[in-house]
Amino acid sequence: IALWLSFQSEGPSKMPKVVTDEFTFTAWVNDGEDYLKKNYRWFTKIIAGYIKNGYYFLEDFLIDSPWLLIAAIIFLPCLIAGGLRLGLYSLFVIYFWGGTGMWDESMQTLALMGLSGSGKSTLVRCISRLIEPTAGTVKMDDVDVTKMSGRELLDLRRNKMSMVFQHFGLFPHRTVVENIGYGLEIRGNKKNDRIEKSMEVLKMVGLEGWHNNYPRELSGGMQQRVGLARALAVDPEILIFDEPFSALDPLIRREMQDELLKIQEKLQKTMVFITHDFLEAIKMGDHIAIMKDGEVSQVGTPEEIVANPKDQYVKDFCEDVPKYKVLSASKVMREECCDDTKKMFENGSNNIPHNSKIETLIDKLVDTDQKFPVVNSETGELVGEIDRAIVMKSMKSAS
Repeated sequence: IALWLSFQSEGPSKMPKVVTDEFTFTAWVNDGEDYLKKNYRWFTKIIAGYIKNGYYFLEDFLIDSPWLLIAAIIFLPCLIAGGLRLGLYSLFVIYFWGGTGMWDESMQTLALMGLSGSGKSTLVRCISRLIEPTAGTVKMDDVDVTKMSGRELLDLRRNKMSMVFQHFGLFPHRTVVENIGYGLEIRGNKKNDRIEKSMEVLKMVGLEGWHNNYPRELSGGMQQRVGLARALAVDPEILIFDEPFSALDPLIRREMQDELLKIQEKLQKTMVFITHDFLEAIKMGDHIAIMKDGEVSQVGTPEEIVANPKDQYVKDFCEDVPKYKVLSASKVMREECCDDTKKMFENGSNNIPHNSKIETLIDKLVDTDQKFPVVNSETGELVGEIDRAIVMKSMKSAS
């Protein structure tokens, strides 16, 4: 009744959406009970907010975040029957059993694109307050960076954030290992610890054996690897890349992209990656933000942006993109299925998951006129069909 009344009285258009990002787990918790004692207020805030805003409760709580509802149903009786300790432990178990990663969007890469002068570099420098923002807020772990004191900001830059620059920014009078350990030196780590950590990340970026060389003795690609190793050495939560590979030759650039993807797969950091190259943005970014005149024109996954550009500016960015590398079967399929496709689906043969990239289907479809069923990879339902003509059409770059 309360949900219905709140919906009727305020209407969905006037209801502010509850910010659930305030309740996130960004790392494994060593002492779950202590952590939850500090943060359980966000959980109760979320519950209260969704009860107040019935429309968004139904839309998000039940559909997008079912584990939050399950947690609420079990948490409250446990809290009443067994007190805070039992209630918190029930929430902790539910979260790691079924909800891990369900609403935490950290450990992803945002590719930031735009023409020269669109504000990309200015934006990332506002994140670290190398440039003071004149309006708005920058939040990390629910702390407003714009309101940090000088000491807090220094701690943020030393421990939680690192930056990799386009022109390397290495000290010419320091060896490779000394350049890598510079951030640790500023932090106050002991020399032996600095060397040990520097050698560890040096191996990670593929420069083992070059620790005593100077920057002038390295190629451009090797120098950029040193810059990357220096950023990784302090084990930051956030990595910011300001066009790190744009000065490199195409082959070395591709090698560095692959190297960074391997490192990201292993370390799982949150990254902001500035680039002019849309293909690089597609390869490196989980999401892409396209900027124009200091504003973000569109944010979305590579597939969302290529398939549904918001305006002509974004469409121009996507014009020369090989769409078959980005689009999945569900974006180009024919929803109406012929009888042969339905029979093939019923037989369970040659079904194509809806999220398969077109690029991976070319070999299968290019030599036949047969139509193949496209199925929802989660439910197994028949959602459409795809054939060679659709694939060939999707390979056209121009919209």
